[in-house]
Amino acid sequence: MRKDSVLESVKQQLTQRLAELRGDIAREQAAEDDARQVRGAHEVQDAGEVATQTALAEVRAPAADMPMREALALEAALHRLAEGNYGICADCHRQIPVARLLAEPACLRCLGCQQACESHATRS
Repeated sequence: MRKDSVLESVKQQLTQRLAELRGDIAREQAAEDDARQVRGAHEVQDAGEVATQTALAEVRAPAADMPMREALALEAALHRLAEGNYGICADCHRQIPVARLLAEPACLRCLGCQQACESHATRS
C-alpha cells in the first residue's frame, strides 16, 4: 500500500471518528442539561439526595471523559498529519508501522514504546 493512500485512509478514519465523537459529546451534554433542568424544576433535594447525586457524578466522570480524551487524541493525530510528522513515534522517533497506524490511527507511539509506556505507568 502506498504511503499517500495509507495517509488518506487514516485521515478519513480520523475525521469520521472525530465527527461521531463530537456528535456523541453534544448529545450527552444536551441530555445532561435537560436532566439538570428537570431536576431543578421538580423539587428541592435534601442533603442525602445531593450527596448521592455527587457520588454518582464522581463515578460517571472518568467514563464521561473518555469520549473527550479520544476526541483530543484524534485532533492531535490530524494535526500531526497536517504538519507532516504523522506516523513518527513520539518516543523513539522511528516510523510507526503502517499496520499499527491502520489499526490505531490516533496512536502516538510504536508498539514497543507504547508497551514500555504502559508498563512504566502500571509500576508507578
